[in-house]
Amino acid sequence: MLSPKLKKRYIDHFDELIREGERIQAGRKTKDYVYDHGDPEHGLDPIIESTEEIDSAAFYSWRSRCTTLLENVTRQGSVHTARVDETSKINETPHAIMKTLGHLRAMKQDLEDGFMDDLSIRIESEVASDYLAQAEQLLSEGKSGTNEHIPAAVLTGAVLEKALRTLCDKQTPPIPTTNPDGKPKTLDPLITDLKKSGLYEEFRAKQLRTWAALRNHAAHGQFGEFTRHDVEQMVAGVTRFLADYLS
Repeated sequence: MLSPKLKKRYIDHFDELIREGERIQAGRKTKDYVYDHGDPEHGLDPIIESTEEIDSAAFYSWRSRCTTLLENVTRQGSVHTARVDETSKINETPHAIMKTLGHLRAMKQDLEDGFMDDLSIRIESEVASDYLAQAEQLLSEGKSGTNEHIPAAVLTGAVLEKALRTLCDKQTPPIPTTNPDGKPKTLDPLITDLKKSGLYEEFRAKQLRTWAALRNHAAHGQFGEFTRHDVEQMVAGVTRFLADYLS
């Protein structure tokens, strides 16, 4: 999942490469080559063949940049994967440039319209919503003074952690969710890494850290560190977060 700022950068890059491809296409020149000099003494005219030439250096630079961009916005197994491979092998012909420009315009439009979003994010959102509904049920069925808010906090925290890991995986490029030693990152580093990527601002990160701390208190038996009201706010907040970033 791309942050709005990063998505705009990619769209701007698409526009830049489309303009560059159009410039290369417009700058092509027609040259005549004598294919056969003929035999004037016997009335045979020379055979002249016309070809269109383009700026080779500009073309290969453009092709390389197009390939890099498409690799960055396309995930393995996507319907667009074949276009990446095809683009990396195109020849310096007007027809190949025209075809590649068509690919760029189509993928830019898909990116703008949200059709390149990963379906797994939507599935994850639905599953997370089910678990959050269970947390809400625990709170609604419990009575004041009982401890139903504790498992609700643990459950909501697990949903939040899974959502953060999914968001890390879906960034372009993906954000590692494990440390160099192979151990999974805790919530705080995940929150910080996603903020650094530009997915959200510090205000959102502060909210997430508050919920992460509440989850840790619940999971480690520190029940005096939070209240039922805190958990209710956490469930509502995580629900909004998922609606904003996993829908």
